[in-house]
Amino acid sequence: MRNKKFALKFVAISAVSLALLTFNWDRVEMENRAFVVVMGIEAGEGDKTSFSVYLSVVDAPALENGGEDAPKLLYQAEGASLSHALSQAGGGMSDRLYYGHTKAIVIHKDALENPRMVREIADTLSQKGEINIRTIVMATDKPVSEILQTKPKGGNLLGTYLSNYFGGDGANVASLAIKADLEGFDASLRRDGTAVLPKITLEGGGDGKEINIGGIFALKNFAYIDSIPEELLAGQIWVKENAGGMELVLDDHTALQIIRSRPKITFAMGGDNLICHVKIQATGNLVGLHSLRNNSELNADFTKKIESQITTTHGLFQYMGVDGLMLTETLHKKYPNIPLQPIEKITIIPEIHLEIKAHGS
Repeated sequence: MRNKKFALKFVAISAVSLALLTFNWDRVEMENRAFVVVMGIEAGEGDKTSFSVYLSVVDAPALENGGEDAPKLLYQAEGASLSHALSQAGGGMSDRLYYGHTKAIVIHKDALENPRMVREIADTLSQKGEINIRTIVMATDKPVSEILQTKPKGGNLLGTYLSNYFGGDGANVASLAIKADLEGFDASLRRDGTAVLPKITLEGGGDGKEINIGGIFALKNFAYIDSIPEELLAGQIWVKENAGGMELVLDDHTALQIIRSRPKITFAMGGDNLICHVKIQATGNLVGLHSLRNNSELNADFTKKIESQITTTHGLFQYMGVDGLMLTETLHKKYPNIPLQPIEKITIIPEIHLEIKAHGS
């Protein structure tokens, strides 16, 4: 009995000691680490087949003491492969770098034009366990080093700014931008070699440069093919998200601010094509100039405008052969036994149910 009590006491003491040692070791490790908040990727110099990586890094003590104003370091490294470039980052101190707090990955157009590099980026980063699969992925045609060093409005860290920009719903209605994350980027490429990434760029010059988000870069066959400006992307908000906050303006300057919307997508066969019915329930307030027309006429005109926005965006994606509205993914989730359909064979039919409220109601 005494031996049993002694054994139990020994095990308990050992467990506590091990926990303390682990706690102290982890604390020391974290205090000595540097946190990667944003990663930038470009094609390397010369033949453009190597990788150039930029890491916006904050040291743990500086972040704890300085908050948003903590000094940020920019590490740069090159390598024949992305994993090699990452291992060279931080001047041989890559073991100090912690990617668990990475908020965004910005990829330059020159890297996106190379199918091998696109596949390697998706494979390498999705397999890097520290990086959260929800990390934002964006595209740019500006030098990524300049983007990573530009301070956003409000003084936030760029990673924090981007997380707040897309919000909990994953969309920013003002710029018609929808978040792309690492998981979705990788899954889309694996599914059919296509992807859609929100575009981040810079406006202004010198010290007056500002971050601007709007438009998309489209990829097909694992490579960049074209871009779409933000004014033609309203359809993706209607089909994929809540369009609350969007403002519609008719030719006579009558304006409607959407309070909320909710899409419902169903599918049906129509000959050789797949018919996608997009039923949208939406409510909006009239704002600005008072219209002399009745609500019935206004409802018809605003309904036509919403339908046009949806079919325009879908038509552009069809022309590119890219499923930017994620209709094939939605189809596969609803009907997993139906083979994936090319986006060119999916006809979209909007069905809008709009409720218009008068000024101030």
